[in-house]
Amino acid sequence: MSTVQKNRVLDMTKGNPLRLLLVFSLPVFLGNLLQQCYNLADISIAGHMLGDAALAQIGATSAFYSMITYFAFGLNSGFALILSRSFGEKNSQKMKETVCWMTILAGVLAVIMLLVFVGFFQSLLRLMQTPEDVLEGASAYIGIILLGIPLTMAYNLESSLLRAVGNSVTPLYFLIFSCLVNVGLDVLFIGPLGWGIRGAAAATVLAQGGSAILGFWYIAKNYPELRFGKKELQVKAKFIGEMLATGFSMALMSTIFSIGILPQKLCRFTAMQQPASANRSHG
Repeated sequence: MSTVQKNRVLDMTKGNPLRLLLVFSLPVFLGNLLQQCYNLADISIAGHMLGDAALAQIGATSAFYSMITYFAFGLNSGFALILSRSFGEKNSQKMKETVCWMTILAGVLAVIMLLVFVGFFQSLLRLMQTPEDVLEGASAYIGIILLGIPLTMAYNLESSLLRAVGNSVTPLYFLIFSCLVNVGLDVLFIGPLGWGIRGAAAATVLAQGGSAILGFWYIAKNYPELRFGKKELQVKAKFIGEMLATGFSMALMSTIFSIGILPQKLCRFTAMQQPASANRSHG
């Protein structure tokens, strides 16, 4: 274990329990909030530089964005429960196996999500009865954002790995950096380069990629016990099933709020259209 790693690992078995919980959980809480700042920065900057139309177009996709982010956070946090247990047991082989299958399962699910959302996001926007004057811009924005699903999954995988071994601070630093990069790229792409709403989406994807690269570099350099090889591929099906069960249960808990927003948005758009329909019928 490197000196940097020792300085970042929080031993939860020694010291005041309340203080330990706050020191560990506060960076996790802030990181979860900051992941929403990508979308908020896009909305704020695009709305200011492009006008109310851009504000509505990006805002129409916020529920999708939140759902993807919270799913990735919850899924990898669930996977990491098994890793943290192995870390506490000082079972290095089990740790390597867990990291191996966390990476495989997160990668496979990221590809599945990418294919499903890219294939059906326009239908989902129409199902939500997104107004026609907003639909084109919303589709352009979310279409690019969806290409960044593997990057969102990668960052959340890496941050979950670090948290599982007692380091909840470093992922927050990487996220703060990438959020600042996102703001800078938003201004550059929307302003001087004139890429419009697509520039806001591209800025988010590139910023997410930056946090994922930083996370990979940091883990590769400081956590050799998290490296795995072909040997770790050979595990029992029960082990994979346990990982999926914990991962999906946490993912559902994380996304349930975002899922609940979708019907609310549908009802709101429907209510907005009803007066116009009623007026036409009355006339």
